[in-house]
Amino acid sequence: MQSIHPDPILQFNADTLVTLRKKYNFEKPGEMDSAIDVIENWIKKQEHLTKKEYSRGYLERAIILLKGSVERAKMQIDRICTLRTLIPRFFDIDMEYLEKYSDKFVFVMLPKMTKDHHRVLTIKYLCPSSELNPKIFLAFFKFGVLLWEYLKSNDYCDGTIFCLDYRGLNFVEYVAGLNMVDAQHATAIALEGFDLRIKGIHILTESTTVNVVVSLFKQLLSKKVGERVYVHKTLDSLHENVPREILPSDLGGDESSILQLRDDWFKVLKEKNTLNYLTEMSNARTNEALRQTGTFNEQYMGIAGSFRSLSVD
Repeated sequence: MQSIHPDPILQFNADTLVTLRKKYNFEKPGEMDSAIDVIENWIKKQEHLTKKEYSRGYLERAIILLKGSVERAKMQIDRICTLRTLIPRFFDIDMEYLEKYSDKFVFVMLPKMTKDHHRVLTIKYLCPSSELNPKIFLAFFKFGVLLWEYLKSNDYCDGTIFCLDYRGLNFVEYVAGLNMVDAQHATAIALEGFDLRIKGIHILTESTTVNVVVSLFKQLLSKKVGERVYVHKTLDSLHENVPREILPSDLGGDESSILQLRDDWFKVLKEKNTLNYLTEMSNARTNEALRQTGTFNEQYMGIAGSFRSLSVD
């Protein structure tokens, strides 16, 4: 890959490709190609993986997001395929279902990157806390899966910063509306399936009961990531940690409103080529009867029991 292809929404720093390749020791000509070749050859030998062909750009992004580790990239491909097999309802392509609840939440990756090549994800619930229920949260999780699936093939970054606009949210009602099993599964998909690297979770709220949701996050996340949860009572405090020029206008930033960004993302995800790709990826699964180890590997995920928290960076 000689350059990052333009994206309808995502913007890249001029030096993103060169900087991240150099950071993870792939600056010399041919080094990245050799690493991708290793993964391609490995995939072909994995009888239990139903999808054998991935774009080289997809595989490079997997390597970069996993800090240059070819072995971790292999594991990530195996894990996400296994998760698609074990909990397929999170991966179903059902745009009608998502649009039904699209007025209840916003879940958008912002267009601009930080100078450190991090992405910023903004989340906000648009309905009263008392209306939140498992169906809305399931739509929220399913939209997140589609977004991450798209990003795995189109983004090129060094981690994600979460910016949660929870102003006006009643945290007791928020937690009461959650299906905790769905929340655990969604967390496993994000952290273990997509190997999401969380650089920070910034919560904007004036609520004195924010400790309820912070405690919940720390139960779902690894200790390392749990220590990266920050609470801000004002926009000024948030702007000290997340660049203002990247944030949407709703958060005092220079970017478009979150509603406009939501509509932009829906438009991209509904395009024919995108839907075809997402459908193809939703079918990239495993045939466990053909797994070479002969047994299900509990270190990948604990669907049958409790989930393991990965220490992600």
